[in-house]
Amino acid sequence: YNRDELLKSIKTNGTYSADVTPSTNFLKVTEDTGYKPPQAINDIIDNSLDAGADSVWVSIGQENNKPYVTISDNGSGMPVETLVGAMVLGASDAELQSKNKSSEGGTQGRFGTGWKTSIATFRGKAVIYSKVKGEDIYKITYDIDDMISRNSFTTPIEIPTESEVEFFNEETNNSKSGTITKITDINKFDMTAITSQKSSIVKSIAQTFRRFISNNKCKLFVNKSLIKPIDPMSYHTPVVDGNITYKSEIFNEIEYNDLKYFDSNGEEKRNGWAKLTFYKLPVADGEIAEESGWSSSKSGFYILRNNREIMEAQTLGLYGRVTVYSRLRVEMEFTSEIDSITNPNYLKTLFNFPRYFLDRITPDVKSEFNRFRAVHKKENPSKKQTTQQKNYNNRFINHMRKIKGLLPTLPNLTPTISPPLGNSTGRKNKSYNPQDNISIDYYSGGEYGKVWEGSLLNSGSKKVELLINEDHSLNTQFMTKGDDKLMGVVTSMMAALTISKWTNIPDGKASDEYEEKWNQIEAQFGMVLKQILDGVPQ
Repeated sequence: YNRDELLKSIKTNGTYSADVTPSTNFLKVTEDTGYKPPQAINDIIDNSLDAGADSVWVSIGQENNKPYVTISDNGSGMPVETLVGAMVLGASDAELQSKNKSSEGGTQGRFGTGWKTSIATFRGKAVIYSKVKGEDIYKITYDIDDMISRNSFTTPIEIPTESEVEFFNEETNNSKSGTITKITDINKFDMTAITSQKSSIVKSIAQTFRRFISNNKCKLFVNKSLIKPIDPMSYHTPVVDGNITYKSEIFNEIEYNDLKYFDSNGEEKRNGWAKLTFYKLPVADGEIAEESGWSSSKSGFYILRNNREIMEAQTLGLYGRVTVYSRLRVEMEFTSEIDSITNPNYLKTLFNFPRYFLDRITPDVKSEFNRFRAVHKKENPSKKQTTQQKNYNNRFINHMRKIKGLLPTLPNLTPTISPPLGNSTGRKNKSYNPQDNISIDYYSGGEYGKVWEGSLLNSGSKKVELLINEDHSLNTQFMTKGDDKLMGVVTSMMAALTISKWTNIPDGKASDEYEEKWNQIEAQFGMVLKQILDGVPQ
């Protein structure tokens, strides 16, 4: 910008029309969106599904001593004007004039940016071929380094060579229409890591698009191998081990049909739909459970938009990760129709749920989690807890109630819930005594598991919950036989550490990392203590 020209125009005309067209250097920014290769490939597959493809082929390999990835489909393809428009960052409906609606009800895309950022993620060069039935194949190149070197957003549109036409036909299984995205000269992952990358990509595709695969809406292949769905609920696709099948059961289903949202014209609607399905995972031995990912770290909400998974294993701040909940999972689903209240980010990796939506589902979620805990406790009663322990725990709870005012104030992990709307039950745990600031219970966590789990409950008033692992040697060898002095010291240390843990939890996203680190420490602590206690002088 010319300073003299700018000031002269302002003084003479009172204004200056500034050209704020992005620099081509902005293209480099799109290489660092945080996408991982599997997420980038999934985003490109979204375009194939929106084009009505019933088959998508992903190929991963090496070419000219560098990795390459190809995503091919037999969808409707794009006419040349739409192919060009699709290369525009933040493409609007005007540029994407021929965009199709997915047969699954709505489009997977939203911001007109995913395809380009997905390509940029690999830090390579992309060539896209597309064909509409009855028309020629057209080819466009998307090379960020080239555009930056020329300081131009322009890119060539060409008729492919004869060998490229053969490549297109081979990749799309001679389909009369379709699209191919081939990314070469990839710098995103190491040559030696191609095998592990392929494994991660297969798993990600299998879980992300499980609904499309299971419902036979689309066949997905990686290096010509058909992908089978991975169902983290273990319900639609149970776990099979030899002659034994492990299948979850539906614990409950809750639908919301009157959510408030704004449609594409900005008009408020009150018929938004969402559904929560609670699954109770099957009982299996430790090896099967571990291989199937039935752990507390993988518990929580699996969130789908238009039948496509966006997020997995989320707590949404509605419960604490404890072993009891490792067998309860929730599938949350809705369509893009209510994007105005679910607020997906443009990468389609995160939802920013507003308070209105969380307030609406929170009473039902907490009710189901409490009910599951009661069912779990009934089905798995403590076998090692003694009458002496029960009596002492009651006295300890009374002691903690008396000194409640001397202890640090516990944080409020979930904001105050507004009055329930619509069909929310608003049920509360009626057995909860707001005077108590601690509860003590037992669970079976294995002899090498955690010593105890300390969570923070928020049911009108806040209190700490100690879940003592009845299988750990600290309990079996000492606490079940211990006198009041020993019980007092051990239980007090558990309570003090748990209170300290929760009073120091950071706000926001950092709390997830904080909790995960604590989970690792507590798990290792339990294992180390087990080894130390074996043969310890008494």
